[in-house]
Amino acid sequence: MAALRPGRFAKDGLHLAISATVALAIVWLATTPALSPESITYAFGGSLPETVRWWFPAILAGLGVIFLPAILAGARLFAVIERARARALLDVSVSEPAPTHPNKSGPISWIRHQLTDATAWRALLYVALLLPLAAITISYAKVLGENFWTMITTTWYAGGNPIALFSGWPVGDNGGIWIIQLLTIPFAVALLAKVHRVLVTRLLSPSAGERARMLERGRDYAVDTAIDDLRRIERDLHDGVQARLVSLTMELGRGRKQLESDPQAAGALLERAHADAKLALAELRDLARGIYPAVLTDRGLDPALSALAARMPIPIAVNVTLPGRPPTPVETAGYFVITELLTNVAKHSEATSATVTVRGETDRVAIEVTDDGHGNADPTKGSGLVGLSERVAALEGRLSIYSPTGGPTRVTVEIPCRQYHSVSS
Repeated sequence: MAALRPGRFAKDGLHLAISATVALAIVWLATTPALSPESITYAFGGSLPETVRWWFPAILAGLGVIFLPAILAGARLFAVIERARARALLDVSVSEPAPTHPNKSGPISWIRHQLTDATAWRALLYVALLLPLAAITISYAKVLGENFWTMITTTWYAGGNPIALFSGWPVGDNGGIWIIQLLTIPFAVALLAKVHRVLVTRLLSPSAGERARMLERGRDYAVDTAIDDLRRIERDLHDGVQARLVSLTMELGRGRKQLESDPQAAGALLERAHADAKLALAELRDLARGIYPAVLTDRGLDPALSALAARMPIPIAVNVTLPGRPPTPVETAGYFVITELLTNVAKHSEATSATVTVRGETDRVAIEVTDDGHGNADPTKGSGLVGLSERVAALEGRLSIYSPTGGPTRVTVEIPCRQYHSVSS
């Protein structure tokens, strides 16, 4: 049973402890003495009317309604932290919901957006359900702690003899029950952690409608990208290889005419034609590599990324750790995302080096591209990061950017992947 492994038990227990602490902090903030009638009376010099004291709970509820948009926005931010914690401790693969923004600027539009944000309401429901679940966890831990302390003191008073727990003195036959309670701790922790996983999966992950919209945007982006690629290929063939082949044909024609009258000039033309033929082959090779690199098909992601790094104008360190080959869509998306990121590094970051790290985990492929450039990477400035995010979202993945002014820039990509193929296949 995987849930009873020591490592799994430790991570689940840590998650439950943090959840209980967070719930206690939320309850303390909601019932802080600074908001009590006595504190308000003291602030007003002891002159708070009795009527106000009587209606004080209703007044606080009214203030809660007034500040509800801000509470919803805070719940959505809290959900970001909870998803990260669930991925780290519960090993739950939960995608980030698509970011949303008000249609118009201004406070009224912002309030309307918050009140109609289904993701924020689900996050607020998660917080509300987290409180009773944390209460159950705390109560269970309290009972176990008291029983454990009683066991220790009973054994101590019996002269260190643990048989006293079952001898009927001074605690009767409860010793056996306490031992059973201790043995059930791993099962109880696993059950509580399972409930947390269900809450995170059902309330903090994108809904079916949101996931459908994300996939629709990813599909539209994939179609637009395919059209742009076809246009680029057509332009490259017309302006590059076709022009080179036309020049080659003309030089061969002139060389054939001068072959008998001026063999030396014909030889020079053939030399130029040979050079043009090699350049045309190189351009075709580069064009084919841009469509789909053969090394990726034949040998996988690690050799393909090494070949890509060798063509970059700056040193690129590549570290790939995969238990096998991911499925073709994941492998292809990962390669072209890294290609675009490294192209952005070479063009815009003024970096002197970069690092590419690819890790194959249980349920996802994690990619990290880091450079030592000037930072300040902004998706809104046409760096292609928005398109990359949509490409990753088409596979229900996520892309995050950390790029402070002055650098470094770190782009993290996570693509769901639940199976790997053997390298030989």
